[in-house]
Amino acid sequence: MKKILVFLLIAALLAGGYFALDHFGMIGNGGTESGENGGENGDESSQMNTITKDQWLAAINSTNHSMVANSYLSDGGDVAMTRQQYYTESGFLMYTKTDFAGIFEETAQYSVIIDGIGYQITKQESGYVGEAFGEVEMPEFKFCDVVQIDLSISSNDVSWEELYDYLVYDETSKTYKTDCIYSGNEATFEAFFEDGKAVKFEIKFANPTPAIITYSNFGTTVIEVPEFTLAARTTITKDEWLAAINSTNHSMVANSYLSDGGDVAMTRQQYYTESGFLMYTKTDFAGIFEETAQYSVIIDGIGYQITKQESGYVGEAFGEVEMPEFKFCDVVQIDLSISSNDVSWEELYDYLVYDETSKTYKTDCIYSGNEATFEAFFEDGKAVKFEIKFANPGPVIITYSNFGTTIIEVPEFTLAE
Repeated sequence: MKKILVFLLIAALLAGGYFALDHFGMIGNGGTESGENGGENGDESSQMNTITKDQWLAAINSTNHSMVANSYLSDGGDVAMTRQQYYTESGFLMYTKTDFAGIFEETAQYSVIIDGIGYQITKQESGYVGEAFGEVEMPEFKFCDVVQIDLSISSNDVSWEELYDYLVYDETSKTYKTDCIYSGNEATFEAFFEDGKAVKFEIKFANPTPAIITYSNFGTTVIEVPEFTLAARTTITKDEWLAAINSTNHSMVANSYLSDGGDVAMTRQQYYTESGFLMYTKTDFAGIFEETAQYSVIIDGIGYQITKQESGYVGEAFGEVEMPEFKFCDVVQIDLSISSNDVSWEELYDYLVYDETSKTYKTDCIYSGNEATFEAFFEDGKAVKFEIKFANPGPVIITYSNFGTTIIEVPEFTLAE
């Protein structure tokens, strides 16, 4: 089993034109002036807004910029949507707000570095929750890389770099413009510059819905990271798996509902600690309950065997004894096979598959001859619980839990005569 942690899934987030300029084809407006030449005959104020090829390249290679896309859609009803993306040298923020006829939905996801540690932060019902990924190196969010486009002019593909040669300077608006095709729709591209620095790029189109996409804050983008709580890490290493199955402090609860000449519900519990062992069974024979409890514990260095009897709990002393190590992988014997192979607790790790939805490790298996599902829950590298579930001949759920936190409360007892 291998789990590859990915800090930033930028490529996936931007694929298919979902958040960026994907499939952006452009048709020139017939002008042949480049941006540089367009400002040569303007007055001093217009010269302030004209740019050189180097200044254009500096803008599209900026690693600090933002995007806001506002659209008004009609899909069986009025839907207004705002999408925002912010890129800086130390992080990335993706934010979406949708208005479904007055019903608002918001999502926010941050990928940031704080004190050298990478965090993925998402907005949830309880507030902002962050997942730490350890020391990471933030990629360069160059505008021309993260804003993917498919530009064509006169059937020729045009890159962001080549686009400069097709823009026409407008003396009235003091901007660079061209008519274009954006995602198959007629649109207008406009670039605003001041003193050789990019201020913003705008794409506007009316059909099939009115929308404006604005790229701005070149070199001035700031991401304000909200306060967040740190989510528990739910992935593990092989060493952490081995530490769990070698734990000497754990418990087991098996709940089953059997049919054996009548309805029988049974609960079995076993508790293991460094100083004792408890085995408890409760059986419901169609409303008639039977309970058994047996303790093997050390009290002040003396070993006792304590059982529940009609008169109460009775203990038998065995003198000074040494409690054995109740390693989980030793005391919990399993009859488990996967793909016709018998699998030990140690080998089981290699068959587990991490489920991104449940944040657990799972595998289908054969347990004691029955089809079953094994699921392991971890938090911050520590085992929380293991579950084995099968429907026939049960249903049965076996839960192993309380790793490192099991406590045996010894009842009051009288010494056997």
